[in-house]
Amino acid sequence: MPKPIQVASIRFAVCLICGLACAVGTQEKSAASARRADSRPNIIVFFTDDQGYNDLGCFGSPQIETPNFDQMAKEGTRFTSFYAQNVCGPSRAALLTGSYPIRCAEPANHKNPHTVLHPQELTVAEILKAAGYATACIGKWHVGGNGNIRRTKEGTYFYEPLLPPAGAGPFLAELMPNAQGFDRFFGYTYLQALRQDRWKLVLPRPENPAWTVWYGRMIEAIEQPELYDLRNDISESQDVAADHPEVIARLIARVEEIRVTHGDYDRIGSDVRCFDPGPHRPDMDDWEK
Repeated sequence: MPKPIQVASIRFAVCLICGLACAVGTQEKSAASARRADSRPNIIVFFTDDQGYNDLGCFGSPQIETPNFDQMAKEGTRFTSFYAQNVCGPSRAALLTGSYPIRCAEPANHKNPHTVLHPQELTVAEILKAAGYATACIGKWHVGGNGNIRRTKEGTYFYEPLLPPAGAGPFLAELMPNAQGFDRFFGYTYLQALRQDRWKLVLPRPENPAWTVWYGRMIEAIEQPELYDLRNDISESQDVAADHPEVIARLIARVEEIRVTHGDYDRIGSDVRCFDPGPHRPDMDDWEK
């Protein structure tokens, strides 16, 4: 089934780079299209794993010098409010789809700790291609599973890049970047909190939560809700929950609203997408076993 792509008027767009960098350039097919292309920017987005907010000069680092990044930030757009997940795959899925990762559809209606994008999910790269952009993903993909999938159904084939995009491989072609809107792909080897305005609420949780499987192996227990004032405490060193019970109550109420629409480890949200026949999230209770 073809993906629905509706593009009315795109004067500028954001492309993503999953791991290292992803580039978008305009395709010039005629003088008229070239003139239209001139009104739209070429865009590069850097998306990195395990990078601290203060690890770049353009974000305030006094020790780490990043003059090239700083110049790009000065001439372009600096994003300051992206909500990362505890592992890279869900964050990458969010950037690709513009959607909370828990809402993203996955093959066989599963919900994996490391998101596997369903082939019918619409990515920003596909929207850009429809608007006349050339697209490329450079670096880590890892929203196509870990490979080692064996199917005998006729017509199924595998994508084996020169260098694997993370995971053992081989990989289903329908789950790889070239099937998700990217013209070129160059790979390489290998709801715990709520933020609202100045406040960050950290929710109670057990140590090493079972539903995060091995990805949560370094998560410590939180006995009571914690609250941090990011306007005055960017390092999150002072829990001020006792001083602001009204903020705690308001944010917890918001969390419950989000759980209804987006779901959680133990429930299916009303806005979650499932494209395949069969039960929704058949593996939801696996963490209890």
